[in-house]
Amino acid sequence: MEEARAAAAAMDLSGYRLVVLLGLRVASAFRLRQPKLLEESCSAESPLACPVLVLPHTSGVSHFWNEPQNVRLAEDAFRRAMARHMS
Repeated sequence: MEEARAAAAAMDLSGYRLVVLLGLRVASAFRLRQPKLLEESCSAESPLACPVLVLPHTSGVSHFWNEPQNVRLAEDAFRRAMARHMS
């Protein structure tokens, strides 16, 4: 985890209007406090440019993506975030 945290800390994401992280472990590497899937977060303590959207990781380990209703939930969260921050 320390290697991932060091790599995350070295990234300059300040120029982005929306940061999407895939997985809670990735969010932890970016030192987000208590990240929640499918929810935007913006925290003064976060080292990232706000806002941040955390989606489930796309690896085969996550069974989230196997359920069509979960895919729709993720699509909705992503579309809302895009509409809010990318227009």
